[in-house]
Order: sequence, then structure tokens, then C-alpha cells
Amino acid sequence: MKPIHIKIIYTSIALILLGDLIYSYKQYNRSGIDGDFPRIVLGQEEYDKVLNDPLGISTFSGESYPGTNRYTAHKVMSVYFKRVPFFFQNFLSPIDSLYLSITLAKFAIHLMLLLLFGTYINVWFRWAKWKSYLISAAIISSFFIGGSVYTEHLQVIDPCITYAMFYPLPLAALLAFYLPFYKYYITGNISKSPSFIVLWILFALGLVFFGPLPAALLLTSIPLFAMGLLCRAYGNLPAGSGRIVNVFKGLNRTVVILLCFAFVFALYSFYIGTKNSESADPMALKERFMFLFKGIQEVFFNKEHGVAYLFLVTVINVLLLAYLYGKENKAFLYLVAGLAVFSLIYIFLLPLGGYRYYRPLILRRDTTLPVLFILFYVFTTSGLLLLRNCPGKLKAYPFVFIAVVVLHFGIIDTEMPGYYSRNEQKPLMQEVAASKEDCVLLNHTVPIASWNFNAECEESENVANFLFFYRITLRKVYVRYKDYYEEPVK
Repeated sequence: MKPIHIKIIYTSIALILLGDLIYSYKQYNRSGIDGDFPRIVLGQEEYDKVLNDPLGISTFSGESYPGTNRYTAHKVMSVYFKRVPFFFQNFLSPIDSLYLSITLAKFAIHLMLLLLFGTYINVWFRWAKWKSYLISAAIISSFFIGGSVYTEHLQVIDPCITYAMFYPLPLAALLAFYLPFYKYYITGNISKSPSFIVLWILFALGLVFFGPLPAALLLTSIPLFAMGLLCRAYGNLPAGSGRIVNVFKGLNRTVVILLCFAFVFALYSFYIGTKNSESADPMALKERFMFLFKGIQEVFFNKEHGVAYLFLVTVINVLLLAYLYGKENKAFLYLVAGLAVFSLIYIFLLPLGGYRYYRPLILRRDTTLPVLFILFYVFTTSGLLLLRNCPGKLKAYPFVFIAVVVLHFGIIDTEMPGYYSRNEQKPLMQEVAASKEDCVLLNHTVPIASWNFNAECEESENVANFLFFYRITLRKVYVRYKDYYEEPVK
């Protein structure tokens, strides 16, 4: 029979998680439609080429177009938004069905990531699985900022649905891909089934075309993971003349085969990614690194962005674990060291990917996401390991520390998002839907499915196609915007 206070603690954690999930859903329900949405979903402005050339074969003949190595991301987003909104149109208006589809996609990514983080963290504990999943989800979900504070660098699910499906969703797929290798690192076991090997090879092939990050992350992480396995195997073998040879003989063939395929696929994807017409940028590499150094200082040491707090508490947890219970947690601490090296390498390779004006310091919530995921994982796992190792009443100290961190991020995220808000877009779309004009003049509040406030009707071709495709308008209706904002008459 468990003490009543233990039941109260778990019930409280479950209620906190439930409250956070409900509030996150409400925040996602405010999401608008970004400027890349119609081009990617409908394959406009040369984006149809990536859907018609999954492996980027045409780039070898000198052709260059947007998204050359991002077929999987484009396909997933295109298929989802060409089917799901039309299903909901059986019950809702075309506008509401589209916004609901966006909300559900974001919330599904949120839940998917919590499940994957729970799976990764659960490996270290002998508790009942539901306990580690519940606790880890309650901690990590608080870091999923959805409002208007800490959003520049600490926001997992981007305000723009396109970025949400091109960054956190592919990283969820990458976490799923690495799960068997992660368990192999800890337990030494991995499936040798031919069907598993074939399935994971195909998984790797799809993964390297899933947005801008997976191929680069695989190219960075696979050599480090291989080196870690070799060093551990070398240390476990007795000294002798054939020690190095025996290390290579002892490598698991399944691991070697799968990682080799993934690495080769990633190299290929990285190469055809250099043919992406959106990557051309004249800025010198030296200047990009100068911006990166400023970005590191801004992201990790400026308390206004939230990452500094998360970084600090993670370092505190790891140092305490190493000092107090280092011997019992060597495997985890070695993994943390490897993840730290990976993070540094990844960050310093980012300038090689070019420069975007909307990422003035190279680092932003999307490009920093892999490092944020590592901080989420390390903070939560190290905190729970401290909680497990602390004797008796001392368990209260790591528990209170974790609770304070969770409450800080939970309380700070009580505001609703204001960027590309549904509440601003929806009235404009309703105005266009109700109009009998071929080109509607709109208030200069927020653009509909565009990045810009176009002044001429013909500049909204993508928007007109988008509105007609989703049956929001019965014909192609163009839009343009006033030079100033007029408060609507109440």
C-alpha cells in the first residue's frame, strides 16, 4: 500500500500535465497560416519539382530549384493538408476546418515528442513505465513554449505550421530512428531481424529528405556515436597485441550496416541540398561566424530568452550528479559528454549552411532545436537520476528544484501567441469569402497565407489559388492591402 502523499504527488503531476496540454492546445488553436503554406501544399513557384523528383536526380544535370533534398517534408505536409481539412469540411466551414487541421497537427507533434522523450528517459529507470513517462512528460511539456515570451529561441512548435512540420516533426522522426541504437548503447541489444534491417534502411532513406536538419545531424552524430562505441569496446577488452583488431571484430553487424547506410544516404542528401536555389547567399563565411558568436552569447547567456535558464539548471543537475553519484551513473555521464561535443560541433557547422535574413544571428528556435532537445533530455534525466539516488528525506531537494524550474517555465508561458494569429486572419478570410469582387482590399493587419502585404492584386496569385483550393472562395479571388490600418467599426 503506497503512502497517501505519494498518490497525491502523482495525481498532482498528472493534473499539471493535463492542464499544460489543454493550455498548449488552446495556444496552437490561435495559429495562423504562414506565407510558405500555399506554395508547399499546392506545389507552387517551382515547389512542384521537389514532389516530382524525390531523390533530386535532376540536380545532376545542373538543375536547381527550392527544397532539392526535402521531399519527405514536402510530401508529408502536402498529403496531410490536401486530405485532412476536406474531411473536417463535412462538419465545419472551410476556414474552420483548415485551422482545426493546423491545430491538430501541432498538438500531435507535441504529443509525439513527449512520448519519444519519455521512451528515451524511461530506459534509465526501473520504475513502472507509466511513472517515468508521466514525470518526464510533465517536465518537458513545460518547456514547449507556445505564447509570446521566450519565443525567439525557446519555442519547439513554431508559430508557422510550415516550420512546425519542417523542424520539430523531422526531429521526432530522427529520435524514433535513433531509438534502437540508443537502447543498444545502454543495453547492448538490438534486433538482428532482416525485416527490421530492411525497414530501418528505408526509414533512413526517407529521413534524410525530411527537412533541412536530419541529413546534417546524421552526418555529425554517426561518427561520434561510432567513436563512442569503439572507445567503450576498447576499454572493455584486455590489453594485448590484437586488442584493436578485436574491437572491430566485436562490433555489432546490424549497427554497422544500418549506420553505414544512413551515413551514405545523408551524404547524398547533403550533396543535392547544395543545389537548393534558396541556399544561395553572398555573405562571406567569416561574417557568418561573427554573427554565430553573437548568437551564442545572445541565446545561451541572455536571460531574456529563457535558454540561459535552462542551460544553467541543466549544468547544475549534471555537476551535482557527477559529484554525488558519478560512479553509479558513468554510462549516462559519458553520454552527456558525447552530447555536449555533438552540440558544439553542430553549432559551429551551422554557418556552413548559409545565411538567412530572418535568422540574423544564425541561431534561432528552429536551428537551435537539436540542442534544445538535448537540454530537455539531459535536464530531465539527470534530475530524475538525482531523485532516484538521493536517500530518504534528501529526495525533497532535487524534487523541489525540478518543480521550481517547471513552474517557472509554466507560469511564464501563460500568454497567448500574437504572431500570425488566427483571430486576426479569420475575419479577413471571411471578408474575402463574402465579397463579390475579383480583388478585395483588406486592412493592413496580418497577411493571409503570405509573408508580405502586397499592394497589387496580381501579386496574390498564390493566395487566390489557396483560397479557391480550400473552397473558401467559389472562384479565384485576389487580395491587396491598404497602406494603413483602419480599426474595424463595432
